[in-house]
Amino acid sequence: AVVSTQSTGTIEKLEWGYFLSQPKTGNVVESTAACFSLLKEQLQETSDKLNDTQARLTDTQKKLNVTSQRLVDAEKEIKEKDAQLEEARTLSKISKWDVLLTPAFYNKRLTKDSYNSHIQDWAMLEEFLGANVTTGFIDHFKDFHGNQD
Repeated sequence: AVVSTQSTGTIEKLEWGYFLSQPKTGNVVESTAACFSLLKEQLQETSDKLNDTQARLTDTQKKLNVTSQRLVDAEKEIKEKDAQLEEARTLSKISKWDVLLTPAFYNKRLTKDSYNSHIQDWAMLEEFLGANVTTGFIDHFKDFHGNQD
């Protein structure tokens, strides 16, 4: 065995005979059992930590998969809405009735104030004051009144 001594900083080659020739004091005790027990305990603690980490990783992976799928679904929905919006922007689809799709009207009651501030020149709508402006309401005007006043 090659040993470096700290006190002198020298490297010496030691033989078993050197150890056997040294004076011996105290009791010699087999330490492998105590060492094995300590190592077994440390291994169990490390295994428990690893199992906990793997369980958290699995849970995180499941959440990531759900989030990823939601993102894919949201991207698909956005693309579909973009396509619908682009289609709706074509001149052939635009109608003066589309103003009823704006937040000032859509899914709200048609009131005298909203009528006066936005569409007072559409006399036929005055008969519908108090009606809820829905898609069906707007489609009726698009289908039966077209771009007529």
